[in-house]
Amino acid sequence: MVTKGEDYAFARPSLVAFKRRKLQLQAGAERRVARRGLGYEYNDKALRRREREIVEQQERAYAVMTAHWQPHGPATASKNTT
Repeated sequence: MVTKGEDYAFARPSLVAFKRRKLQLQAGAERRVARRGLGYEYNDKALRRREREIVEQQERAYAVMTAHWQPHGPATASKNTT
């Protein structure tokens, strides 16, 4: 993910926004009192529950997929005897 610059597939958007805003504040960003901004959605318990349910479903699907995964070795090159 880091080397390819990709986001985590099972990330919860409101939680990520909340954490980013928290980091911004720790880094000295301006506090915006009484204004909704990044991370505000994390205050909505119903949204957090829905996101958590979606992520749990995705993780179960991933677990099933990896449980049925069969490793395959490298293809053997056929010998050409002429």
